[in-house]
Parts: sequence; structure tokens; C-alpha cells
Amino acid sequence: MGNKNNTSAAAGDSKIIAGITKDLSTVSSLALAGTTYTPVTLIQLIQGRINQINQVATARAAWLAAVKTLEAMNTEVHAVEMGLKQYVFNAFGKSSPLIADFGWTMKQPTPLTAEQKAAAVAKAKATREARNTMSKKQKAKITGTVQPPAQAPVATTSPATAPTPTPATVNLVITTPAPAATPAAGVTQPAPAISAAAAIAPKS
Repeated sequence: MGNKNNTSAAAGDSKIIAGITKDLSTVSSLALAGTTYTPVTLIQLIQGRINQINQVATARAAWLAAVKTLEAMNTEVHAVEMGLKQYVFNAFGKSSPLIADFGWTMKQPTPLTAEQKAAAVAKAKATREARNTMSKKQKAKITGTVQPPAQAPVATTSPATAPTPTPATVNLVITTPAPAATPAAGVTQPAPAISAAAAIAPKS
């Protein structure tokens, strides 16, 4: 029975003993479960179980205390032994035969087979891809780009267009000679003058 059941059983037994003492003390004997008891021997039997329950409870409490103490010692001793092991390895070397005197052995690495190495490489590659990580060489190829400072746009001025030369306009003034005046009737026109050279030139 559990600790709670034992406590309940002991409490019930105490009540039964009280009832036997009060109401069955004058009975000479009782045949119970194939055995004959007197009120006194019956009380002794039941009281025996109460005593045993109490001893178990006391032993259980002592056991729990012992377990707690052991757990604390395990923690302390384990830390001390780990420090001692590191000291021995540093003092004598990890390959020293003196390590065996303390019951310690160095775990020798088991060489991987070609299949295991290939599987490890494939797994590492898949892990890098899943985590989006890169190797040192890949990281070295990545460089930052410095953006030049923004500059204000320069207003562009279109070159002035030279004016198209206007051709000079020549105004031609044509003077029409006035027609010769018709001599009035009865007016004698003077004869045209003959130059002296023409007058002297011989006639042919």
C-alpha cells in the first residue's frame, strides 16, 4: 500500500482496537479466518500492523532523506572528479599509461569510412543551404558598394540660335525718260548743233 493508504489503515486499526476493548472484552474466543483469537490476541495482531506501518513510515522518511543527501553528494563528487580528471590529463598527458591507474581511458576516434565521409559532406552542404550560410571563400567574394552622394541636377542651357541673316532688299528705281515734247505748231525748232570736228571732217 502507498503511504496514504498505510496512514488510513493505521487509523482504522486504532478504531477497531478501541471497539474490541469496549465491546468484546468479555468474549472468551473468536474464530476468525481459520484461527481462534481471544480479545487480547486479536488486539495484539491488529496493533502489530499499526506498529509495522509506523516503522515503514519512519524508514521511508529516513530513505527520502538519504536519497536527498546522496543526490547532493553526487553533484559535488562529480564536479570534483571532473576537475581531477582534467588535472591528471594535463599533468601526465592524455596518452600517458598512468591514466589507466585512475580507471579512465581515452576514447579513440573511430575513422570514418568513405561512405560516412561522403554522407557527412552532403549533410553539411544541405545544412548550409537550409540555413543560407556561406563558406569563407564565398563570403570573401562579397563586397559592399558605396553609393555616390546624390547631386543636384545641372540645368542645361541650349545654345543661342544665331539669327538667320535677312537678305538685303535692293529697291530698284527705274526712271522712265519723259517723252520728247511735241513742238507746238508754228514754233521753229533750232537745228541741231554740229560739233566742230564733224564740220571739219572731209566728206567722203
